[in-house]
Parts: sequence; C-alpha cells; structure tokens
Amino acid sequence: IIRNSSNHLSKYGASNAALVAINPKNGDIISMVGSRDYFDIENDGNVNVALAKRQPGSSFKPIVYATGFKGNWAPGSTIWDLKTDFGNYSPNNYDGRTRGPISVRTALGNSLNIPAVKMLSLAGLNNSIKTAKDMGITTLTEPKRYGLSLVLGGGEIKLTELVGAYSVFATGGVKYSINPILELEDSEGKILEQKKNPKGKRVLKAEIAHQISSILSDNSARSAAFGSNSYLNIPGVAVKTGTTDEYRDGWTIGYNPRIAVGVWAGNNDNSQMTKGAAGVNVAGPIWNKFMRQMIKSYGQEGFKRPKSLKKISVEVLSGKLPGSENVDTRSDWYASWQIPKEKGGTVKLNICTLCDALATDACPSSKVEEKIFSDVHSEKPDDSRWENPVRGWLKAHGID
Repeated sequence: IIRNSSNHLSKYGASNAALVAINPKNGDIISMVGSRDYFDIENDGNVNVALAKRQPGSSFKPIVYATGFKGNWAPGSTIWDLKTDFGNYSPNNYDGRTRGPISVRTALGNSLNIPAVKMLSLAGLNNSIKTAKDMGITTLTEPKRYGLSLVLGGGEIKLTELVGAYSVFATGGVKYSINPILELEDSEGKILEQKKNPKGKRVLKAEIAHQISSILSDNSARSAAFGSNSYLNIPGVAVKTGTTDEYRDGWTIGYNPRIAVGVWAGNNDNSQMTKGAAGVNVAGPIWNKFMRQMIKSYGQEGFKRPKSLKKISVEVLSGKLPGSENVDTRSDWYASWQIPKEKGGTVKLNICTLCDALATDACPSSKVEEKIFSDVHSEKPDDSRWENPVRGWLKAHGID
C-alpha cells in the first residue's frame, strides 16, 4: 500500500511514509515498513523512519487527556475553548476560532489546541510525561524544553513507540512490550531463542482507557473538524491524527482491541510538505486502506465498557451536577472519582444597589435587592488569565 502511494504523497509534497502495525494483545509487530523505497537514495530511503524521532503533532493529545482523567476530568467535563494567555504562550486552534464552553469529548474529538494546552497545564507536564513513559514512550527526556507545547507535539517520538502506547488504550490499560522477533534459528534449524508468552502490565485504569477509546471512536464527536465521512471513519475503530508546524509531519494512529496501526508521512529531511498536508489527508488514506484490509484478517472487536463507568448528567456551563431543572445538561461516562461533588446552577445574593456590591449589615435595607447569578467559572478561577476570558464570554452572552 505504501509503495503504491507515491502519487498520493507527491500531491502533498511528501516523499516518504512509514507504517507500523502491532497486535495489542501481545505486543507483536505484525508489520513494519520503514520507508516507501529502500533504494531511493535521494530521499534517504534506507532510513527506517518507524524508528526515527519525529514530532507527533496532536497525536500526543490522548496521552495528556488520559493523565487528566486520572484526576477529576472526564469526557463530559466542561472545558472553556477561549483565547487564553498561558504566560508568553497563547496558542490558536487550527481554524482560528474559539467555541466557548464545550465538553472534553468535543475538545479531543475535534483536536482543539487551546483546551489541550489547558489540559496539560491542569494535569501537569511531569505527570503527562510519566503517563507516556508508563505506556512505553522512552524519548521524552527534556521536559524544560517542551513546556506546554508538548501536548501539540513539541517532543520527538518514535512511530513504533507511539503505536505501542495506543495499544495500551486498545487493551483497556494493559501494556505489552513491543516485540519484533518470534524466534531465532541457526543454519541447521536449531532454535536459539524463542518468544515466551508475554506478561502484560497494567499501566492505566480500565475506565480511563475506555473513555479515551470512546472519544476516539466517536465519529460524531470529530465531525465538526473532519466531517462525517473522512478517512478516519471506520466503525468500531478509534483513531487520532497529528500534524506538525508548517506541515513537516503527518500522522494517523488508530486501533481496535485486535490491532493498532500507525502511519507517518512526510520528508526525511524535515522539509515542509504543501499547505493542507494535514495528518488526515496525507497519512489518513494509507492508514484507512491498510486498516480495512487488516480488519478482514483479524476481525472486529468492540471496546468493552467497564461496569464501573456510570452515565452522569452535568450542566453545560459549569460542568457540575444539575442544580435546577431549567438548565442545559449533557450526559457522558464518568468513573467514580470523576463524578462532580457539587451542584451548579444559580446562586441568590443580596446586593446593595448603592454600591453595586454584596450587601453588608451597613447597607440600608431599602437598598438591598436579591439577585440571581450563574455560578460559573473557568478551570482556574484564581488565575485572571483563565478567568477573565470566561467572564467576558458570559457577559457577551447576557449571563451575570
């Protein structure tokens, strides 16, 4: 499939592609193609790009969200997609738009940058790197260099290890070491070394792994960004793309419980592809064709939802439990430790009309009025850089 993709790749200014397919249930590498043409000397075809360190773009986001899910974040949680200053760093979404209060499911499904940077800030850089390491990624060794740009692909990763990390989502949180060799024989057929039955290690809670798979396999959750009939739409398959700055790398990584497949496309010398060479466009068609072929051989298997996950309704604006009946809500799957403990809705406050502030005993009773306010805040209410954009949005929408 990769060998026959030269016309497709050249349309986007790409000269090479690599692919890795892994059996999530035991870590075996089923297929590995390091480059389109080993003998393409002009484009360093003899370099195995599947083992090279490349920036993964947004394909790293699920690992950060999984870290956030270890805390009180869940697919249904509200995260504010608003222009935010993170301290000399103010990223934009791919389309330059912001969407106000959205669910984490929508944020990850549509690969929005601002909510992702917020999630890394909330989950913690070192915590996210630890999650990545637990899932088999060994190359993220310079946290000070990455900063919050890590969630947008600021740290270099190997395709083999990224596919291995996604395999952890596929197994419901169990990691198997990547293994390319089944056995070694000498010239007389004597077996010198043979793979033993692997032992998996749980590195992620089953609830978290399923929540990520639920989002990445939800075609409706990503349709606003990718459309409803993109190369990512294979029923029962979870998938994420990645695109680096100036279109230097395009990625598509997807899986079901039986197979995990990752495709990289670009140029070995890190030169730019043409504008529009996003991961879904340049790597997506190769991934889609290969994945569909492999499903015919390996079959399809659904993601088993842990019984411990409960469907919970929360307020759209506050992300808290509904505090009244007349409020917009959304429902999604929550683990026990993620369920909000507070109710949202509105609060009634006594306001002194003379000074337009909270009333005190010194205020004349004739000047005290009871007013209703929405109890809505940003993810960091004590940080004005996060809180002010939310207050501005609420005011613009007529909400006190």
